[in-house]
Amino acid sequence: MDELIDVCDEDDNVVGQAMKSHVLANGLWHRVARVLIFNSKGEIFLQLRSETKELHPGKWDVGVAGHVGVGEDYIDTAIREAVEEAGLDISKERLELVMAEKEAGVYGRMNEKIFSRTYFARFDGDAGEIKIQEEELQMFKFIGIEELEAERKSSPGKFSPHSEKYWQEITSEAKKRFARGKQENNT
Repeated sequence: MDELIDVCDEDDNVVGQAMKSHVLANGLWHRVARVLIFNSKGEIFLQLRSETKELHPGKWDVGVAGHVGVGEDYIDTAIREAVEEAGLDISKERLELVMAEKEAGVYGRMNEKIFSRTYFARFDGDAGEIKIQEEELQMFKFIGIEELEAERKSSPGKFSPHSEKYWQEITSEAKKRFARGKQENNT
C-alpha cells in the first residue's frame, strides 16, 4: 500500500514528504519504527510477512514495523503498527527503546535508506488476543531466542535481511530482558 511519508536528510531531519513508492525507488532517507514483542517465557514474536509485501515478501521477521507517516514520530508509528499488524494496544509507557540505527540496502528494485527506532514491548496475554493484519502478515508464532538463532543459522534465507549487527543486538537485548524477567519472577 502506497502512503505519504516524511523524507529526511542524512541527519534524520525531515526535509519534505513523498509517496513511499517514490522514496523506495529513489533511495531517499526516511524513517521506520519497529516493535519487538516478547513474553516472560523467554519467547519473541516472529511474523511471516505476506507474499504481497514489496519488501521481503514471505520472509520471517521479528515484531511489527512500519514507515513513519507524515506528521508522526517514531513512537506514534510503533503504537499504530502494533495495533494494525497484531491488534495489540501498546501504550507509550510500555515501549522501551532498544536501538536506533541508520542503514541502507538495495533489495530488488527497492533502494531502502532508513533511520530506524526499535522498541521492546512485553506481552504476557493469550496468543488468541493477537489479530494479524492479513495484508501484512501470513502468520505469527512466539519462539525462544535460542531457537530463533539456530533457525537463522541453518536457514538464513528464510529471514528478512536485517544487518548481522541488528540481529546480534536484538538477540542480546532479548536475552538480557529474559534473564531479568526470570530473576523478577523468582523473587
